[in-house]
Amino acid sequence: LLPMPPRRPGDTTVNASVLGSKEEVDNGHVFRLRVGPNYKKNKKKAESLHAPLYDVLCCDMFHTKKMVENIGRFIQLPSLPDDHQEVNGVPPYFIVNIMFPLEKPSMFGSKKDGKTMSLVLYLLLTRDSHKHLKTSAIKDAHPAHRLLQRFVTSGELYDRFKLLAGVKDPATVTSSTMLQSLLRSYNFKPLLSRPQHTWHKQQGVYIECDVNVFDFNYLTRSSWFSLRETFGKVEVGGGITIEGHSDDELPELLLCKLIVRNFRLENCVDADFTDGEDNVEHMVADYTIKDLYPQFDKEHVTEFEHDVFEDALEEVVVDTDNFDILGVDVEHDEHQHQHQH
Repeated sequence: LLPMPPRRPGDTTVNASVLGSKEEVDNGHVFRLRVGPNYKKNKKKAESLHAPLYDVLCCDMFHTKKMVENIGRFIQLPSLPDDHQEVNGVPPYFIVNIMFPLEKPSMFGSKKDGKTMSLVLYLLLTRDSHKHLKTSAIKDAHPAHRLLQRFVTSGELYDRFKLLAGVKDPATVTSSTMLQSLLRSYNFKPLLSRPQHTWHKQQGVYIECDVNVFDFNYLTRSSWFSLRETFGKVEVGGGITIEGHSDDELPELLLCKLIVRNFRLENCVDADFTDGEDNVEHMVADYTIKDLYPQFDKEHVTEFEHDVFEDALEEVVVDTDNFDILGVDVEHDEHQHQHQH
């Protein structure tokens, strides 16, 4: 079992190669995100070539006897300088906890809890994002910054949280023709986490999204169970965004982009989280962000220009509507779908 608190982010993966390097991520999959004008009518997407709004600091991989929601209450996050605290209602940290069931699913009824394998991502607002979220700057900021601020502070837009994940070649994941076809159909497609998510906040410190795969439908859970060992042997590219609707919320930008490898049970650390352990002091002074993320003050700052985002590429593809084969909302890119089939 993990040692008693304080538990610090990344403790479980400090000796494992789990997250891809910045260079690998920058040269990895290029995600297609919504652009305007009038997305509802035109259904256009373009490649997102610009820096995400958050840095991915590290991740943890836990094995628990049951799901642990609001896992941030057990984690001691690094302290931040005075000029990188909560800004305009947006906490500096964003935690994403994806909880996978480890027991074989049943077609007739499903367990709502049980042995769990959790991938926990720790994100931090970039210096650039923090600057644009300030009250004095947000009016002229990129639409994605304004959408993020509304998303976090209103609590009414959580159902727009979208996950994107995929592999370079589904044929390397499984020899099953059926599962290969399923992977190709949903490879790198945006998936709305609703309604299988819960949200938590630690005022001024973090916001957390817990994604509960236990609540996904049978086909999704069965596919995960069949592929869980294989996924640990391949690189999985991932991204997160907030769904934009109107022109003043577009184009979409990524919240984060990452590569995950070696996500398998034997690399997870057994953790016995109990309600009696959630009294950790967040952001203590003797443990700073530079201890965890030395490049904190060295990142490249990108100024956003709206016309650059909208006209960055000549090739713009058209989406089909969202539909729900797997019991989750998935956007399909018509161009990619036709190419793959």
